[in-house]
Amino acid sequence: MGICSALPVQRVASMHSQIDLFDTSTSFSPNIRNANTSIRPDIEEYDRFVVFFSGGKDSVACVLHLIEMGVPRDKIEMHHHIIDGREGSTLMDWPVTESYCEQFAKAMGLRIFFSWKVVGFEREMTRQDALTAPIAFEREGGGLTITGGERGKTSTRRKFPQVSPDLRVRWCARISRSMLVPADCLRTLTRNKMG
Repeated sequence: MGICSALPVQRVASMHSQIDLFDTSTSFSPNIRNANTSIRPDIEEYDRFVVFFSGGKDSVACVLHLIEMGVPRDKIEMHHHIIDGREGSTLMDWPVTESYCEQFAKAMGLRIFFSWKVVGFEREMTRQDALTAPIAFEREGGGLTITGGERGKTSTRRKFPQVSPDLRVRWCARISRSMLVPADCLRTLTRNKMG
């Protein structure tokens, strides 16, 4: 059994039965239901469906879509990444977002977990001669894991405005992208929960 990131999910029976998106005559795998409108995973193949939940319309629609597809609620796991962290910064997050996410999860009968960069985006943005901060995330059963922030080179991010249009070298784009899209948290979460 595996983990399914909620949307977009395009899973076919095997690597040899991929669908050519531009060929309308391609026949679909028998595993796929309602092939005329969407490609759906076989729900029974997954232990859990992870939704990174911002509280916005897209993540709400994603959760509702999974429920509508018939995914058992005990297999849906919501994760919200707190941009400001839990150490006092109020630079980015709306004050009501965390409680809104909790209430949405409660109303839907779903589990929700929170993750954050320790000391948040503000610390990372103003970092001087320091390592990047670790990531904290809640675990099932009430535990908390803090990982990372121990290796690498010390560096300074206090370089604004950056003059390069190249997103690979513009610190503000790179750090906000890594904070707002919690790919590092997903990797950490799956590595620690599955390992």
